[in-house]
Amino acid sequence: MKSTITNFLTGSHSGTHKFKNRSIMPVLFLLAFISFSLINFNAAAQTLYGMTSHGGSNSSGAIIQYSGGISTVEVSFPNNALAYGSLMQASDGNLYGMTVQDGTNAGGTIFEYVAAATSYTVKVNLPSGAHPNGSLIQASNGKLYGITNYDGTNSGGTIFEYVPGATSYTVMVNLPANAHPQGSFMQASDGNLYGMTYADGTNGGGTIFQYVPGATSYTVKVNLPANAYPRG
Repeated sequence: MKSTITNFLTGSHSGTHKFKNRSIMPVLFLLAFISFSLINFNAAAQTLYGMTSHGGSNSSGAIIQYSGGISTVEVSFPNNALAYGSLMQASDGNLYGMTVQDGTNAGGTIFEYVAAATSYTVKVNLPSGAHPNGSLIQASNGKLYGITNYDGTNSGGTIFEYVPGATSYTVMVNLPANAHPQGSFMQASDGNLYGMTYADGTNGGGTIFQYVPGATSYTVKVNLPANAYPRG
Protein backbone atom coordinates (compact mmCIF):
# COMPACT_ATOMS: atom_id res chain seq x y z
CA MET A 1 0.00 0.00 0.00
CA LYS A 2 1.27 3.44 -0.91
CA SER A 3 0.29 6.86 0.35
CA THR A 4 1.02 10.40 -0.76
CA ILE A 5 3.74 12.00 1.34
CA THR A 6 4.31 15.71 0.77
CA ASN A 7 5.92 18.84 2.18
CA PHE A 8 9.59 17.95 2.63
CA LEU A 9 11.42 20.73 4.46
CA THR A 10 14.94 21.73 5.34
CA GLY A 11 16.47 24.38 7.54
CA SER A 12 19.36 25.47 9.72
CA HIS A 13 20.32 24.04 13.10
CA SER A 14 18.22 26.60 14.99
CA GLY A 15 15.27 28.89 14.42
CA THR A 16 12.34 28.15 12.14
CA HIS A 17 12.73 25.47 9.48
CA LYS A 18 10.85 26.36 6.30
CA PHE A 19 9.18 24.65 3.36
CA LYS A 20 11.37 23.59 0.46
CA ASN A 21 9.74 21.10 -1.90
CA ARG A 22 7.41 18.14 -2.30
CA SER A 23 7.92 14.44 -3.00
CA ILE A 24 6.07 11.11 -2.97
CA MET A 25 7.30 8.04 -1.05
CA PRO A 26 5.82 4.73 0.13
CA VAL A 27 4.16 5.06 3.52
CA LEU A 28 5.64 1.77 4.68
CA PHE A 29 9.15 3.21 4.31
CA LEU A 30 8.18 6.17 6.45
CA LEU A 31 6.39 4.16 9.13
CA ALA A 32 9.40 1.92 9.52
CA PHE A 33 11.19 4.80 11.22
CA ILE A 34 8.41 6.20 13.43
CA SER A 35 9.75 7.12 16.86
CA PHE A 36 7.76 5.35 19.57
CA SER A 37 4.19 6.60 19.09
CA LEU A 38 1.71 8.86 17.36
CA ILE A 39 -0.27 11.52 19.23
CA ASN A 40 -3.99 11.98 18.55
CA PHE A 41 -4.06 15.75 18.05
CA ASN A 42 -7.56 16.11 16.59
CA ALA A 43 -9.86 13.30 17.63
CA ALA A 44 -12.82 14.58 15.59
CA ALA A 45 -10.76 14.72 12.41
CA GLN A 46 -8.78 11.59 13.39
CA THR A 47 -5.50 13.42 12.79
CA LEU A 48 -2.36 11.88 14.27
CA TYR A 49 1.14 13.33 14.53
CA GLY A 50 4.44 11.58 15.12
CA MET A 51 8.18 11.76 14.56
CA THR A 52 10.58 9.56 12.66
CA SER A 53 14.20 9.00 13.61
CA HIS A 54 15.35 8.72 10.00
CA GLY A 55 13.83 9.43 6.60
CA GLY A 56 12.81 12.87 5.39
CA SER A 57 14.70 14.92 2.84
CA ASN A 58 17.85 14.95 5.03
CA SER A 59 17.58 11.31 6.16
CA SER A 60 17.56 12.64 9.74
CA GLY A 61 13.92 12.25 10.70
CA ALA A 62 10.65 14.08 10.17
CA ILE A 63 7.39 15.23 11.71
CA ILE A 64 4.52 13.36 10.06
CA GLN A 65 0.76 13.73 9.98
CA TYR A 66 -1.56 10.77 9.46
CA SER A 67 -5.22 11.28 8.55
CA GLY A 68 -7.74 9.45 6.38
CA GLY A 69 -5.26 6.77 5.38
CA ILE A 70 -2.75 9.35 4.09
CA SER A 71 0.61 9.99 5.74
CA THR A 72 2.16 13.41 5.10
CA VAL A 73 5.63 14.63 5.97
CA GLU A 74 5.06 18.08 7.42
CA VAL A 75 8.67 18.86 8.40
CA SER A 76 11.98 17.23 7.53
CA PHE A 77 14.49 17.63 10.34
CA PRO A 78 17.99 19.01 9.63
CA ASN A 79 21.05 16.81 9.34
CA ASN A 80 21.80 14.73 12.45
CA ALA A 81 18.54 15.58 14.28
CA LEU A 82 17.50 11.91 14.69
CA ALA A 83 14.55 12.35 17.06
CA TYR A 84 14.08 9.18 19.16
CA GLY A 85 11.15 10.21 21.35
CA SER A 86 7.54 11.22 20.77
CA LEU A 87 5.67 14.46 20.37
CA MET A 88 3.48 15.61 23.26
CA GLN A 89 0.72 18.21 23.31
CA ALA A 90 1.10 20.86 26.01
CA SER A 91 -1.64 22.92 27.60
CA ASP A 92 -0.94 25.79 25.17
CA GLY A 93 -2.22 23.54 22.36
CA ASN A 94 1.14 23.18 20.63
CA LEU A 95 3.23 20.04 20.20
CA TYR A 96 6.69 19.75 21.73
CA GLY A 97 9.51 17.32 21.14
CA MET A 98 13.27 16.85 21.26
CA THR A 99 15.95 16.02 18.75
CA VAL A 100 19.09 14.08 19.63
CA GLN A 101 22.24 15.57 18.14
CA ASP A 102 21.62 18.67 16.05
CA GLY A 103 21.43 22.28 17.22
CA THR A 104 24.20 24.81 17.76
CA ASN A 105 25.93 22.56 20.32
CA ALA A 106 25.23 19.26 18.53
CA GLY A 107 23.54 18.04 21.71
CA GLY A 108 19.98 18.13 20.42
CA THR A 109 17.13 20.61 20.80
CA ILE A 110 13.75 21.26 22.39
CA PHE A 111 11.31 22.38 19.69
CA GLU A 112 7.75 23.60 19.29
CA TYR A 113 5.46 22.56 16.45
CA VAL A 114 2.10 24.11 15.58
CA ALA A 115 -0.10 21.35 14.17
CA ALA A 116 -0.52 21.36 10.38
CA ALA A 117 2.28 23.91 9.94
CA THR A 118 5.10 23.38 7.46
CA SER A 119 7.78 24.58 9.87
CA TYR A 120 8.84 24.11 13.47
CA THR A 121 10.70 26.34 15.90
CA VAL A 122 13.76 25.40 17.93
CA LYS A 123 13.18 26.85 21.40
CA VAL A 124 16.29 25.56 23.20
CA ASN A 125 19.63 24.35 21.89
CA LEU A 126 20.68 21.72 24.40
CA PRO A 127 24.31 21.53 25.54
CA SER A 128 26.94 19.26 24.08
CA GLY A 129 26.41 15.70 25.28
CA ALA A 130 22.73 16.13 26.17
CA HIS A 131 21.47 13.75 23.44
CA PRO A 132 17.97 13.10 24.87
CA ASN A 133 16.56 9.73 23.87
CA GLY A 134 13.08 10.14 25.33
CA SER A 135 10.09 12.46 25.32
CA LEU A 136 8.86 15.45 27.29
CA ILE A 137 6.02 15.21 29.80
CA GLN A 138 3.81 17.95 31.22
CA ALA A 139 3.50 17.63 34.99
CA SER A 140 0.53 18.75 37.06
CA ASN A 141 2.31 22.09 37.71
CA GLY A 142 2.03 22.92 33.98
CA LYS A 143 5.76 22.68 33.28
CA LEU A 144 7.45 20.20 30.97
CA TYR A 145 10.13 17.82 32.21
CA GLY A 146 12.69 15.74 30.40
CA ILE A 147 15.89 13.78 30.87
CA THR A 148 19.21 14.13 29.06
CA ASN A 149 21.88 11.53 28.56
CA TYR A 150 25.56 12.55 28.81
CA ASP A 151 25.72 16.19 29.92
CA GLY A 152 25.60 17.77 33.38
CA THR A 153 28.32 18.29 35.95
CA ASN A 154 28.90 14.53 36.23
CA SER A 155 28.49 13.76 32.51
CA GLY A 156 25.73 11.36 33.52
CA GLY A 157 22.76 13.34 32.24
CA THR A 158 20.29 15.72 33.84
CA ILE A 159 16.65 16.23 34.81
CA PHE A 160 15.40 19.52 33.37
CA GLU A 161 12.35 21.77 33.53
CA TYR A 162 10.91 23.72 30.59
CA VAL A 163 8.07 26.24 30.45
CA PRO A 164 6.06 25.81 27.22
CA GLY A 165 6.96 28.50 24.69
CA ALA A 166 10.08 29.67 26.55
CA THR A 167 13.50 30.07 24.93
CA SER A 168 15.47 28.64 27.83
CA TYR A 169 15.27 25.71 30.21
CA THR A 170 16.47 24.94 33.74
CA VAL A 171 18.60 22.01 34.85
CA MET A 172 17.02 20.80 38.08
CA VAL A 173 19.20 17.77 38.87
CA ASN A 174 22.63 16.66 37.68
CA LEU A 175 22.50 12.87 37.59
CA PRO A 176 25.51 10.82 38.78
CA ALA A 177 28.22 9.46 36.56
CA ASN A 178 27.10 6.48 34.49
CA ALA A 179 23.39 7.26 34.97
CA HIS A 180 22.86 7.97 31.24
CA PRO A 181 19.05 7.58 31.18
CA GLN A 182 17.71 6.28 27.89
CA GLY A 183 13.98 6.80 28.29
CA SER A 184 11.30 9.22 29.51
CA PHE A 185 9.45 10.21 32.65
CA MET A 186 5.96 9.07 33.51
CA GLN A 187 3.68 10.75 36.04
CA ALA A 188 2.07 8.42 38.55
CA SER A 189 -1.18 8.83 40.46
CA ASP A 190 0.78 10.23 43.43
CA GLY A 191 1.67 13.25 41.29
CA ASN A 192 5.38 12.43 41.17
CA LEU A 193 7.49 11.64 38.12
CA TYR A 194 9.26 8.31 37.81
CA GLY A 195 12.10 7.28 35.52
CA MET A 196 15.06 4.94 35.18
CA THR A 197 18.78 5.38 34.83
CA TYR A 198 20.93 3.06 32.76
CA ALA A 199 24.21 2.00 34.39
CA ASP A 200 24.62 3.55 37.83
CA GLY A 201 23.34 2.40 41.22
CA THR A 202 24.92 0.07 43.72
CA ASN A 203 24.97 -2.81 41.21
CA GLY A 204 25.88 -0.79 38.11
CA GLY A 205 22.70 -1.90 36.38
CA GLY A 206 20.70 1.31 36.68
CA THR A 207 17.98 2.50 39.03
CA ILE A 208 14.28 3.31 39.32
CA PHE A 209 13.92 6.83 40.72
CA GLN A 210 11.27 9.27 41.89
CA TYR A 211 11.31 12.97 41.10
CA VAL A 212 9.00 15.59 42.63
CA PRO A 213 8.26 18.24 39.96
CA GLY A 214 10.16 21.44 40.71
CA ALA A 215 12.58 19.83 43.16
CA THR A 216 16.37 20.09 42.94
CA SER A 217 16.99 16.48 43.97
CA TYR A 218 15.62 13.04 43.22
CA THR A 219 15.29 9.81 45.16
CA VAL A 220 16.55 6.40 44.09
CA LYS A 221 13.81 3.92 44.97
CA VAL A 222 15.29 0.72 43.54
CA ASN A 223 18.84 -0.28 42.61
CA LEU A 224 18.39 -2.59 39.66
CA PRO A 225 20.50 -5.75 39.38
CA ALA A 226 23.77 -5.93 37.46
CA ASN A 227 23.30 -5.88 33.70
CA ALA A 228 19.68 -4.64 33.90
CA TYR A 229 20.47 -1.53 31.79
CA PRO A 230 16.88 -0.30 31.19
CA ARG A 231 16.27 1.67 28.02
CA GLY A 232 12.64 2.68 28.52
